[in-house]
Amino acid sequence: MHRLSVLRALFRPLIALFLMLAMALPSAALADRALVIGINAYDRDPGIPPLAGAVADARRMQEYLIADVSYAVEDVLLLIDGAATRAAILSGIEDWLIAGTLPGERVLLFYAGHGSHVRGLVDGSERDQVLIPVDSAFDTNGELQNFIRDKELGALLDQLNDRQVTVIVDSCF
Repeated sequence: MHRLSVLRALFRPLIALFLMLAMALPSAALADRALVIGINAYDRDPGIPPLAGAVADARRMQEYLIADVSYAVEDVLLLIDGAATRAAILSGIEDWLIAGTLPGERVLLFYAGHGSHVRGLVDGSERDQVLIPVDSAFDTNGELQNFIRDKELGALLDQLNDRQVTVIVDSCF
């Protein structure tokens, strides 16, 4: 019995120290991630006219998120003009927003640029809305190519269903 008392006496301070250290450590805070896209210069195809305010809107959104909503500078990915290719936008969503966040975290996607509608996938009778990345272009038949279809974007956003998601699209359809 004496031995048990000695062990308790030794372990009580160690357990108390462990609990104090564990309580002093900051808990894992939820992160914020934003993908902010702005495209003015559609230089690849003269059939897609330039815009005047999309880049300024994207920069203002980035500033707002950092200054007023407390996003960390390193948690806002900004894709402007030539950087806003289809591949970069999809990578930003897949790698930055989906793979880079955890359940419960805040995710924001902001897009300012051209949008349009194209023939639907199923039977061509319905129209699908599309985002037009900077590297989109019309083919020789006048069909828009290299866009991001609403259904493709929706499938990606569905992977964020356990996060707090905000999507802002400043675009015509």
